[in-house]
Amino acid sequence: MRNRNTLIVLLATALGALALAGPTSAAEPSQSQLEQRGWECIVTPTITPDPHCARAGGIASVLSGEAFVVWFRVFEPDGTYLGKELTIRGDAFRAFKADGARPRCPTDPPTRRFTYLKPLLGIDYYVCHYFNSDHT
Repeated sequence: MRNRNTLIVLLATALGALALAGPTSAAEPSQSQLEQRGWECIVTPTITPDPHCARAGGIASVLSGEAFVVWFRVFEPDGTYLGKELTIRGDAFRAFKADGARPRCPTDPPTRRFTYLKPLLGIDYYVCHYFNSDHT
């Protein structure tokens, strides 16, 4: 258990640095191009109609609670690219927070904080939108 906690703290520290640096803003492929490359997309209509796409297996690993971190690409329903979303498993996020660091999400309006998904989707993950999100 101690090795697992150490791993979580190390991962969370690395994620903190990654989150502060943010993703690159190079031209992004379209949703259909991602799907042609084997990415999977999901819509959660009770929260947003915006498709969220992840590499193959990413969505399943978040829904099962296996993934520590997954980056999603987010699109408008019409296919317009919005930006990236960082998804961090709850235990890794809390280990990062317990280590004295304050997880920041400087690009996610209106609170500039990570959104906890348990009340919204029933999964123990936190997300940060790296775009001007109109949803939690």
